[in-house]
Amino acid sequence: MEVAECNVVVKPLPEIVVAAKNVIISDVNELFPISETLSKELEILGCKIVSTEYRYMVFHGDKYEERDFKVQLCVAVDESKVDTDTIQFMTVPAVSKAACSYHKGSYGTRHLTHTFSALWVDNCGYVIDGDYREIYIDGIWNKNSEDEWLTEVQVPLKPTMNYS
Repeated sequence: MEVAECNVVVKPLPEIVVAAKNVIISDVNELFPISETLSKELEILGCKIVSTEYRYMVFHGDKYEERDFKVQLCVAVDESKVDTDTIQFMTVPAVSKAACSYHKGSYGTRHLTHTFSALWVDNCGYVIDGDYREIYIDGIWNKNSEDEWLTEVQVPLKPTMNYS
């Protein structure tokens, strides 16, 4: 099994209000145009995006998929509004501990960081307590080379009850 070598930092994640859009995508590169459309929809609704740091994607399901996967694109906003046919507003609770690692490079190899994160969680006495998040720090919108793209993978944690 191929795995990325990563450093993992355990940190809390704050409670945030998000506008969320559920989509099925074939490839993570489809997210940029969807994200742009979501930003325009939020502007029409009068939403203020509060932090680009909390523009992230949540993976639904219990395994990694290469194609046709269900995701939820979330954008931190200043306040909840009335849900629309395509956007739901919600408060995402704080996470006391999340294993966070960084993937540098193409989105096509980020699964290696996901694999490393899952192995790290298992080996360090934790269990996954929620859906993975991917925060896109640098990408096609601000970097010329895929080698410069940076994604943070966040995995909510809870201690396992059995340390044997």
